[in-house]
Amino acid sequence: MIKYLEVCVYGLLNLSYLVLAILPFWDRLRFSKKNTYFFIGGLGAIQILFAMWAGLWVNESYRGLVSAIALIIYYGLFAIMVKAHFGKKLFMLIMLSNISSFINIAGKYFESLIFGDVAWERTYAFSYSLCVFVLQALTLIPVVLSIVKLFKGAIENEHVRSAWKYLWLIPATFYFVWFFHVYSLHNSPENFAMSGEHVLFLFIVDLGAYLVYYTAFRFIKEQGKNMMLEENNYHLAMQHLQYENLNERILEARHAKHDIRHHITIMSSYLASKEYDKLEKYLNSYKKSLPDDSSIMLCENQAINALLVYFAGLSRDADTDFKVLARIPKEIKIAENDVCVVLGNLLENALHACFVYKGDRQISVAIDYNDSCMLIAIDNTFNGKLKKSFDGGLLTTKKGGTGVGLESVKNIAKNYNGLFNYEVKDGKFCVSVMLNIKQIS
Repeated sequence: MIKYLEVCVYGLLNLSYLVLAILPFWDRLRFSKKNTYFFIGGLGAIQILFAMWAGLWVNESYRGLVSAIALIIYYGLFAIMVKAHFGKKLFMLIMLSNISSFINIAGKYFESLIFGDVAWERTYAFSYSLCVFVLQALTLIPVVLSIVKLFKGAIENEHVRSAWKYLWLIPATFYFVWFFHVYSLHNSPENFAMSGEHVLFLFIVDLGAYLVYYTAFRFIKEQGKNMMLEENNYHLAMQHLQYENLNERILEARHAKHDIRHHITIMSSYLASKEYDKLEKYLNSYKKSLPDDSSIMLCENQAINALLVYFAGLSRDADTDFKVLARIPKEIKIAENDVCVVLGNLLENALHACFVYKGDRQISVAIDYNDSCMLIAIDNTFNGKLKKSFDGGLLTTKKGGTGVGLESVKNIAKNYNGLFNYEVKDGKFCVSVMLNIKQIS
């Protein structure tokens, strides 16, 4: 009975790592907090069962297999609880598994130093749990701080989402190094754990691993900042180009006003001589020379209107029919910068798709704003070819393009708890975005 109680205590101690794995994803849980606590309790029971299996019911040579099976089951339950990219969940779970493995081995080593023969007699003695608890108390506080500050920030960064497809391989590599060294090179994990040289070796490996994790997360954080700067620069570039466009129109209007007397004189002479055909031809020619101000006001919001007018001009130059129906008030409760990034990227993609299309080129933009959300729908003609990644994501078809623009749109939609959707309908590429207005509590 004592042996089973000792295993239960050990299993509960190791439950702390599973709780730490969930901590960075606490705002991305699939279920309510109450149901999540239920899942954590279930994980604790599973942890205890695996500890009993490994420590009491199987031969030492099979403990490595039990450890691997446990990790797979933990990930399955972890994936059910958390809504996040699979790479993020794998990274966090395997990283903490590596830390857990080192603390458990180091705990066995210190147990042999302090309690002597007890460490050899029973695998999960209370003395062992005590040593593990002390090591956890000394190490988990800095680990938690790292997760909350740096690691959590990197995990929440959606600008480099595609990188997580590969980043999880970093802790996985260290896990296999540890697994091979403990279970393949030594017949008894207990004998391995009670060797100071082996514990020192694993400490150096885990320390190196932690530095690699830290560097990777710092890189992600910096990349996120750079991509945000690129989005802001893109928005500023659109405004600058539109500013130049409006200045040109104003200058054209001034020139037209300056020349109005000349035109009046010529038209008056045609009228006086009753040369109505020449007068009509001159009027038509003069009308065409006037600056086009028909698309200056497409919505009341100044920043969004400037962007729409700019792309209306580009579409006209590209012989593309550009239709806009935008009901956007002067003041909105969504960051104008975010809206302009979404519109700028989608309209740029739509214009590119029309540019390579050989038929009748059309772009239709519909934007509606109310007290709860903003809805954006853009339809454009295209050649019918879509480029997708291996996981089904949509990629840009631009030559040399990276698809960062679409990722930015998806991330902004997600940041507003909104939606991003696309479909092909009636020979057109149709994309829609919903941005929910954030409620200030």
